[in-house]
Amino acid sequence: MKKIVIGIHGLGNKPPRRLFRTWWKRSLRDGLKKIGTGEIFLPFELVYWADILHPIPLDPRQKDTGHPLYLDEKYVKPPREEPKPVSTLKGKFIESMGRTLDKIFWNDEFKPNFSFISDLIIRRYFSEFETYYSKTVPKKNGGDCPVKTLIRQRLLRVLKQHRNKEIFLIAHSMGSVIAFDVLLSASSEVTVDTLVTIGSPLGLPMVVHRIYTEHYAGKGPFVPESIRCPDSIRKHWFNFSDIEDKVALDHRLFDDFQPNIYGVRPTDTYVRNDYAIAGVKNPHKDYGYLRTPKMARVLESFLRNP
Repeated sequence: MKKIVIGIHGLGNKPPRRLFRTWWKRSLRDGLKKIGTGEIFLPFELVYWADILHPIPLDPRQKDTGHPLYLDEKYVKPPREEPKPVSTLKGKFIESMGRTLDKIFWNDEFKPNFSFISDLIIRRYFSEFETYYSKTVPKKNGGDCPVKTLIRQRLLRVLKQHRNKEIFLIAHSMGSVIAFDVLLSASSEVTVDTLVTIGSPLGLPMVVHRIYTEHYAGKGPFVPESIRCPDSIRKHWFNFSDIEDKVALDHRLFDDFQPNIYGVRPTDTYVRNDYAIAGVKNPHKDYGYLRTPKMARVLESFLRNP
């Protein structure tokens, strides 16, 4: 069976579609080079949705740093030296913090605590998360259409186009929430061989609660462990996060999603995101995640195995 790698990006305005696709694919090839993979066919398509919220893309030619379309994080080659491995002790501390977050945000009846704090965090750090769920845009033939519907349609359309292929779906940041929503709601229409989430906020209590409210309402009382991995994922779900990534505050998704009918649930792995530009690191950047050796190994395995 033919194979296809599909990506869906995350928050904020982006470079023009074609350039952004090129940089994603180049990042994946950088990762394959890191692990010594020779020339390998890499069929790739990027689901681009930034234009739904930002009609004019960022301009890579803009030199005025104060201009709203200035592109401050362009693709850059990976550093020669590999990042230091993740400290086991630090990893355990972060996981402990994730469990503490759950206790802060859920009361004994598994209802959201401190909703005003949750809303404040969303507005400060995840403004487009709230936009995704709440904003509407005018339709050409009149009326309004929810933004989330338009974005989901983009991904669903591409998945359906490749339904006769084995799909390796990579979802970054907010893209992981979109991918989860589509795979959960359209499990009878599309399937993917492998889902890879990078820098994902899917484990955050406010995200988990939103997913439950939309997809599980009326199916019994909510508990954080009541959401299953979408049945449309047939073989693997890999979740990669950098320990310093502030968007992926809850790095451990294994505890948040129960196995699907195929026994698939998240496999959580810490990686080191090596993206830096002008000496400034960004452990959440998609290019850095896409070229990590661990990402490259699961990608190579997918592409090479029949």
